Amino acid sequence: MQINLQSIAYKEKVILNVPEHKKGLSLKDAINIFDQCADMEDIAFGYMKEGCPARAHLLCQRLLKAGIKPSKAWAIEDSPTLYTKMPDGKEGKWWFHVAPTIPVKQDNGSIEDMIIDPSLFDGPVTKEEWGNIMGANTYNVSIRALGKPALGQYGDYNPHHKTNKKSDADARKAMEKHLKLQDNKPREVFPSQARQDLARQQRPDIPFHGKTWQTSIFAPVSMNNEGTPSEKFNDAALRRPTKGMVRYSSYRRFTTPNKVCRNAHRH
Repeated sequence: MQINLQSIAYKEKVILNVPEHKKGLSLKDAINIFDQCADMEDIAFGYMKEGCPARAHLLCQRLLKAGIKPSKAWAIEDSPTLYTKMPDGKEGKWWFHVAPTIPVKQDNGSIEDMIIDPSLFDGPVTKEEWGNIMGANTYNVSIRALGKPALGQYGDYNPHHKTNKKSDADARKAMEKHLKLQDNKPREVFPSQARQDLARQQRPDIPFHGKTWQTSIFAPVSMNNEGTPSEKFNDAALRRPTKGMVRYSSYRRFTTPNKVCRNAHRH
């Protein structure tokens, strides 16, 4: 079915095509929803310094109106801070990060909350994928029901503030500011295991780029809690656009050492 949403930022109609679902979405439908979210032009996914609470809030509101019950994924690290270096060189340094999740049906029939974070990835990811790319300790990454605060924290909008009547306006204001600060070229994001798995099954139908993003040819490394690459690499073949066509890259590894910056920006 097709859902017409009212854009929080510019009062324009945002259309989310959401299939009928009883409990969990199929992986293909989840990727389709991810792609729609990733190309929302009124959300500043390319601004890495701050803004994740506003992005998560806006996406959750739109998912709710489309008939999907989202949750929120939280990663919180005091020392060392969360850190990631994107394939295009942009850096994210935070003491917390938050993004929405949607329920996705797995191959074994179980339902798993998968994280929608177009600022980092090209598709829905597991809690482990999401935490690893930021160097988060497993016990500091959690998925909480909408309206519930992050573990050990006060707020559900951000760790220090609860969602309230002003949250929509605050999120809108933040996005208007951050859209002016982000660059306009397509952002280069990490490949998700979900998109790679589906591409192996339905290669002609699964793009590795959108209007505002493209998948890196580099596979993501798992970061340990000291900000250095672990020994686990994802060597699946990746694709990226070339003059409107999709090609396969050779196997390559993103092995540039990343150092944790303790003077992290606060989201």
